[in-house]
Amino acid sequence: MKKVKLANHETFYPRQNWLYKGLHELERKRIIKDTIYTEFNFKDNIDSKLNEYEEYPTDSFGVGVNMVKSIRYWTKSFGLSNLIEEPSLQILLDEDPHLTNTSSKFIIQYNFFLQENIPTTWFWFFCVSTLIGFDKNSFVQSYKDYLESEGFEIPSEKTIDSDFTTLTGMYAKNSKDYFYPSEFADLNMIQFNLISKRFFRNTDLNISIDTFLYSLFLFKNKFYPNAESLDLDLIARQELSPFKVFRKEINFLFLESEKISPKLSKKIKLTRSAGLKLIQFENIHAKDFISSIGKNPNVESYYF
Repeated sequence: MKKVKLANHETFYPRQNWLYKGLHELERKRIIKDTIYTEFNFKDNIDSKLNEYEEYPTDSFGVGVNMVKSIRYWTKSFGLSNLIEEPSLQILLDEDPHLTNTSSKFIIQYNFFLQENIPTTWFWFFCVSTLIGFDKNSFVQSYKDYLESEGFEIPSEKTIDSDFTTLTGMYAKNSKDYFYPSEFADLNMIQFNLISKRFFRNTDLNISIDTFLYSLFLFKNKFYPNAESLDLDLIARQELSPFKVFRKEINFLFLESEKISPKLSKKIKLTRSAGLKLIQFENIHAKDFISSIGKNPNVESYYF
């Protein structure tokens, strides 16, 4: 049977400033590593030597041991530990190092789904599941049905319950941890209705057209790097596409096309002809998107 990719979140969703803390640690380790290598000429077992400088990580993070593990897990899961291999993320972080802009969070969130080790629960819920309104029981049962149909080994009840609590707490503003909200709650991807006591997948996210197009650009670079154009009907059905993750219809692109920033609109071509809906990215780069998105980084969010 196939193994489920478990989320090693220690039951914590990424709280505000956690990703920044994780990035700060990565940068500190890079500096220390370079110092060990150049000044002390310590070329062998650098990582073991580095651990001597990280004997008390809870001091630098200002949180407990389990939270330190969670911060490191989320930093890696969102692809932030591979900045050398992810130049587009480096450009984003240069513009918004604290990841405070809503647009930055949407981009980081989508990059999460492009990682090889995305946890199965998150992949299923955002890329496969058709759940809109749900409670814990319907979530768990639907998830188990999916795992069984795909030939996965079903995890323990405790593991599934933990993922449900962490996932919903990560995206819905109903967390008991009121003073430590999630980094991604303001994206409004999941809502909680206090009257019905049910969660709802938001089918009308207030994501800007430029940010969505950047996510589509990242999808193309990941899966179709040599394609001159993308068939939008085909892309929209693929599990890891922005259409699936953000629950957007293809018409969103055409309805919002007039709002594409002038700099981007010159390099993006949307066409509808002979029953085909196509998009072309012409000589466009990540920095083009980031500079345009940075001029209008935030969008309003609405909650129940």
